[in-house]
Amino acid sequence: QLQPSSWNRSTLLFVLLLPLSHSTSVQFQVASAAQSEREVRTDSPVRQFENSLRNLDLSRKQSILAARQEFLKTYSAVRPEVQADAFRLFLAFYRDAIRICDDEFCRREDLQRVLRLVADETGSYDSPLSALAKSSSPAASELKTNYHRELKQLEEYRECGMDFRNSEGDWYLNEDLDFLLNLAASLSGEYRDYMLFHIEESRQRIVEDAALLISWEDLGRRIAHWERFAVCHPSLPETRTVIGPGIQTMMSWYLLGLDNTRAYDFSNKGAIDSKLYQSYGTFLERNSQSRYFELLSRVHASLKESQCRMNQKLLDMLKSAGYRDSHLEREVARLVSTTPP
Repeated sequence: QLQPSSWNRSTLLFVLLLPLSHSTSVQFQVASAAQSEREVRTDSPVRQFENSLRNLDLSRKQSILAARQEFLKTYSAVRPEVQADAFRLFLAFYRDAIRICDDEFCRREDLQRVLRLVADETGSYDSPLSALAKSSSPAASELKTNYHRELKQLEEYRECGMDFRNSEGDWYLNEDLDFLLNLAASLSGEYRDYMLFHIEESRQRIVEDAALLISWEDLGRRIAHWERFAVCHPSLPETRTVIGPGIQTMMSWYLLGLDNTRAYDFSNKGAIDSKLYQSYGTFLERNSQSRYFELLSRVHASLKESQCRMNQKLLDMLKSAGYRDSHLEREVARLVSTTPP
């Protein structure tokens, strides 16, 4: 089990995204979920598509549109399992292209500056150009006039399936969820379910800069929602490679807290955040079939017994379940050493 302190922006993306290649060549990595189930055979129906993608230049953002067009032309009306394999190849190519284009984009100080101005005006740090387009304020109109050239260049990224997301003051290229949603409309079967699930869940970030961006209650709801998806799609490769690890990551946050959203206040004798404790009770009331029901029941009972404070017994319980955090261990040791017998 990874420590909460090790989760940064890149790790958060793993919750929803498949592992990607860091190569800057025209080669790209087949999405691991497809590859782990079965290697793409020489006679595979998607072999031709894979070869077509290899001939596209990942450093050109227009290559994403070419890859999309090829997918729609050949795989929009084939068997669901063939379609899913082809889309996994497209998705791996799409995400590699975003990463490679992002290397250049991050050096464009003029575009970074305009995005900061747009976000400050619109208050939107996810998909700021969409917010600007909807705004008719005098300040928004002035931005559109004064930065017409830069905004046009930014729109070119959007037209090629890339959006913008802010992280710790800098701007990065990111998946355009509406672009993916439009393409996912051509899918069928369980993989369509997965892509629609991924797109919807990606619209709200969970963590940024080791801080929770949603409430504890919403985090518990999301864990249960992901569990239900996994139960309904047990044979889908992404259930094992993406959904399962994502649930484990969220459970780590739910049980241990994060560096900048602490679950326990050791300036107050290790008292649990009252809203987190309340959310445990809500989770137990609503999710009796959860695989985490027994563990959360024991955690909740232990907290009730200890007057809602972290203690050695509870810490040992979490550690035995595979959840460890060095900060909690240090603080509990300090608390024990300073508590009179």
